[in-house]
Amino acid sequence: MKHLSLIVSLLILPCSILAQTHKNYRSSKNIETLQSNTVTKNYKSLLIVGSGSMASRKFIHDIIYELDKQLADYAISYNYIYLGAEDAVINDNLKKSVLSGKYDAILMITPLRSTQQTIVYSNQSPPSTMRMPDGSVISAPANPYPYRVEDRLLEKVELQVRENLDSEPVWRGMLQTDIRQDAQKVFVGISRNLIAEMQENKLISDTKK
Repeated sequence: MKHLSLIVSLLILPCSILAQTHKNYRSSKNIETLQSNTVTKNYKSLLIVGSGSMASRKFIHDIIYELDKQLADYAISYNYIYLGAEDAVINDNLKKSVLSGKYDAILMITPLRSTQQTIVYSNQSPPSTMRMPDGSVISAPANPYPYRVEDRLLEKVELQVRENLDSEPVWRGMLQTDIRQDAQKVFVGISRNLIAEMQENKLISDTKK
């Protein structure tokens, strides 16, 4: 009955819950270019803006934290501003942000979908037996921890680089993730992938300072 009570209590959580048996969820951090750039830009100063819910805000902040180290390696300065969650506020703050300084380009990080999931893994296993060299048989008890719960964050984020608000995007990409909410090391990989994608599209230099 303890196991049943655990499952019932988890089902009332406000996020989606998936029951899985011995399934290994890998962290995914793919960035795909949707609109490439072939003209060498080598931007040296960026205005980076993000928007969305509080979960998306933390997600973007964690990317920026790691991106800070990557951009410093290539002598690229930046200013990051969170614009808010409501469209009217976002647009107003975006205009103010662009006027707040002089930048080579704007990197816009816009969440399109943010989903939190709680996954319940079933680790149940029957008691096992082992025959010893003397012919005796010993029994191993069943797994005393038959369930494991993991919180995951699924994000779909549009990335755009523009040289000003009125111009067409110089580059567009999409970032999609399926990660544990406490997996901070994943953001190192995301930031490196973003730098690599921007270098491949000639937006920033691939030569370290």
